[in-house]
Amino acid sequence: MRAQARQRTLGALARRRQRDELNATRLEEFFTAAEREAAIDHDTEREIAAVREKAAARKHALTDTKHAALAGIHSNGETASTIAQWTGLPAKDIRALLHHTSAPAATPAAHDPAITGAD
Repeated sequence: MRAQARQRTLGALARRRQRDELNATRLEEFFTAAEREAAIDHDTEREIAAVREKAAARKHALTDTKHAALAGIHSNGETASTIAQWTGLPAKDIRALLHHTSAPAATPAAHDPAITGAD
C-alpha cells in the first residue's frame, strides 16, 4: 500500500513538473510575442510620425505657393473681393492672407520635390 501511494505521488509530481515546464514554455512564448508586438507598435508610431512630418513639410510648401500666387494676383491690381470671388474664399480670409504675405508673385513649384513628393 505504501509503495502504491509512493508511485501515485511520484506520478502526480511528474505530471505536475511536466505541466509546469509546458506552462513556462508557453509563458515564454507569450512574453516574447508581447515584446515583438510592442516593438511593432513603437516602429509604427515612429513611421507615422515621419510620414506626418513629411506631409506637413509638403503642405507648408504648397501653402507658401498658394499665398504667393494670391499675392501675385493682388500685386497685378486685383482686389481682395475679386480674389475672393475667384477662389471661393471669404474676402476677410483673403485680406488676412494678403496682410501676412510679402511675396510679390507665385513661384513655379511643379518640379519642387517637397511639393510633388518625388525623391
